[in-house]
Amino acid sequence: MNSITDISPLAELTKMTHLRLYDNQIKDISAIVDMDDLILLWIHNNQIEDISALRNKDGMLQLGLKAMQLLTSMC
Repeated sequence: MNSITDISPLAELTKMTHLRLYDNQIKDISAIVDMDDLILLWIHNNQIEDISALRNKDGMLQLGLKAMQLLTSMC
């Protein structure tokens, strides 16, 4: 397990295409809401409860969500 808890500094990187944040302690992924070019997101094994930030990610090709025990809202 890694120790990243806050990804808000990534919000400025709106052209990001690949993001691997698995095995951390992240709770909030709202920072990715404006990453319209995101095609790969691995966020499995985190403390995320709400993935509504993924709602309009129509171009997403890979999404890793396994081991998300706290996930309550799918979008």
